Amino acid sequence: MSEDIFQLGVKALIKNKKGEILLLRTNPAKLSANFLNHWDLPGGRLHKGESLLEALKREVAEETGIIDLIIIAQVVSVISNFRIPLKTTPKISESTGLLLVIYECTLAENVTVKISAEHLEYMWWEVTKARELLAIKYPAEFIRLIK
Repeated sequence: MSEDIFQLGVKALIKNKKGEILLLRTNPAKLSANFLNHWDLPGGRLHKGESLLEALKREVAEETGIIDLIIIAQVVSVISNFRIPLKTTPKISESTGLLLVIYECTLAENVTVKISAEHLEYMWWEVTKARELLAIKYPAEFIRLIK
């Protein structure tokens, strides 16, 4: 059996004062992989030389316009249910796994969300619905932790 290859990403589990969770609906036309429309946490993959927290703040700012992110704690690291397709040669297509480090976050008062072209819309979801929507991409071990 061969070793698997993973890309590393960070995600922000952002809760507002009501306990609702911020989710973004992905724009499949802007993704490198051909995923269906799905709801996801803000975040993305690390750039070379970035720390996890630097990448988290950059990705959240790029995707939501939020620059005053308050990071509370790392929640968990999980392997996503999605795989990232890679083209290694014109005839061979492989994929990598996606390891996600997820941080619980909150926001300063009166923050306005301004999504990027990577997403079609945003919504604050109550916990039960957020768990249901995130179960497409995230494993059950993470979904159970969302409270």
